[in-house]
Amino acid sequence: MTATASLLAQFTPTRVLSSSTSTPSVYLLGTIDGQDAIVHVLKTNFNVPQVPQGEGDKEPEGIDAWGSKVREMVSFDKVLELEDNDIYRWASAWWPTNRPHPDVKLTLIYPATELHIRKYEAQQRVVVVETPEVYERVVRPYIESIPASRIQWVYNILNHEKEADKILYEDPDPQTGFLILPDLKWDQKTLATLYLSAIVFDKSIRSVRDLAKHHLPLLYNIQHAAERVVARYGLAAEAVRMFVHYQPSYYHFHVHIVALENEAYVGLHIGKAHLLNDLISLLELSDEQGPSLCQRMTWTYVVGREEALGRALCEAGVVKAG
Repeated sequence: MTATASLLAQFTPTRVLSSSTSTPSVYLLGTIDGQDAIVHVLKTNFNVPQVPQGEGDKEPEGIDAWGSKVREMVSFDKVLELEDNDIYRWASAWWPTNRPHPDVKLTLIYPATELHIRKYEAQQRVVVVETPEVYERVVRPYIESIPASRIQWVYNILNHEKEADKILYEDPDPQTGFLILPDLKWDQKTLATLYLSAIVFDKSIRSVRDLAKHHLPLLYNIQHAAERVVARYGLAAEAVRMFVHYQPSYYHFHVHIVALENEAYVGLHIGKAHLLNDLISLLELSDEQGPSLCQRMTWTYVVGREEALGRALCEAGVVKAG
């Protein structure tokens, strides 16, 4: 039994934090050995084999192999008829328990803090209009109050202590360098859900608010390297989105690189994702000296009222208390 399986076997659920029908997924709160734990259960995508294209693949063996893989998708242990009408039939079905591909993807957060619980709990969300003054008065102090240990997992990746075997590209320059590697949201099989992350080495860039004109070479490098990396998977630059979140899930600058077909990802919502091309344009239009447009502009985004930042904004009177 793996370490994760052993911990999951000890998980005692207490309540559902939130769920999504579009993903579909659920966040469960419980305990392991007396400490809070959160389990995220996400239904995996279909592992659809590609239709044979090459000359060799058109041979009977190639077609048969493809057909065999596709038949696995419609081979069920049990089929329960629900309804039929003319040419249409509806049913519930169960796949065999020995399927080669996993049915769900799990994320375990243990031990989970109160901040984790607030983050994933269903709650009222509010629109925040963050002026530079609000950033300096409320948001920057909040960011600076977060202990570095909260993103130790990021430093583990940058230092090759974790996930070193997954790195797809690396530029070690301390100012313009970064790593590109698969995000854990991607199963590394389904091309339509391709999801990569570019994590910079420069620790001084925490969010879009820190971007200045002298960071343009870094952003250009990320853009060009990402295009080369996705080309390995047969994707053109026009087939992916590159964007940055504000507010981000963690305050160490990183760029999301996501297949255009991956439309179910909730992080693509307006008021959350900002295209890398747009950020580059803002910096190109910025003055050579002084604050950049990214630092001078007003950013509008959505935040959970019970999240740590949401509470700080409520206490400061930026948003009305619930």
